[in-house]
Formats: sequence, C-alpha cells, structure tokens
Amino acid sequence: MTSSKLAEQEALWRNLAEAHHAFIQARRALLTQADSIVELVRSALSRPSDRALAVDVFRCLSEEDQKKLFPDLLALSCYAHGLSGEAIQLLMLLPRDWVTQNIEAHAENILRDATYEEYRMLIQVYAQLSPALARKLAERAAQSNDDDIKEAGEDYLAQGAGGVVGTS
Repeated sequence: MTSSKLAEQEALWRNLAEAHHAFIQARRALLTQADSIVELVRSALSRPSDRALAVDVFRCLSEEDQKKLFPDLLALSCYAHGLSGEAIQLLMLLPRDWVTQNIEAHAENILRDATYEEYRMLIQVYAQLSPALARKLAERAAQSNDDDIKEAGEDYLAQGAGGVVGTS
C-alpha cells in the first residue's frame, strides 16, 4: 500500500473515530438531560429510520425504563425485518421471570389483529422463553380459522416442544 493511500485510510479512520466520540457524547447528554427518554425511544422505535439508534439507546436505559418499553419491543419483534432478531435479544436481556409473567398480556394486543407473521414470530419469541408458553400459543394458532395462522401453529407443534419456527 502506498503511503498516500495509507494516509487517506488513516484520515477516514480519524473521521470515524471523531464521529463515534461525538455520538457517545451526544448519547450521554440525551441520557442524562432528557426528561422523557422513554417516550423519545418509544417514538424512535416506531420510525424505521431511527430504530437502530433506538435499540442502541435502549441498551443504556435502566431496567425500569426498559420494562416500560417492553410492549414496543415485543411489537418490534413480531415482524420479520432487519432488527427483529435484535429486538428478541433485547427482550431476553430483561429478567426472564418478569418477561414470562408479562408477555401474554402484552401479546394479546398484538394477537387481536395478528396475521401469520405475527403468530410465527411470537411463537419464536415464546420458544426462547418457555417451551410451555410456545406450545400454548401454537395450540391457539392451530385452532385458528385462518389457514395461514393455523399452519404457523401446526408447524411448531410438528417440531415438538422447544422447536424454533422459521420465518419463511
């Protein structure tokens, strides 16, 4: 590599390092000065262009504030997109007992108008928490009048307890 090419790449690195430092400072200011951080993150989670940043900020929140965003994160985990896996991972960072006790009540809001995709993704989330919860939801789906939702439940049940349902 030529010295001029190396110098160009080092300049790119410095620019990135400076931008990263500025990002860290801006995030720290947001976390320490914003009175409504939960509402800001909730709003950002609803905007595709801001979701990745909202997920990053979520990791910095107190457990209490993370719990307040649980319904939003659960909803985000129910659709196949670039951050659904990340949303599921964040759900799994919350205390397992708390999540297990609260997930069904919050999932009901999603399931009320759910399609095949929401059922399939929620079964996957449930499977990571508790095979018994996943089986219960899969049995519910298998009883649906909607053939696609029924298939999502039957697919999981055919794999046996603890199976993870694909998203295709």
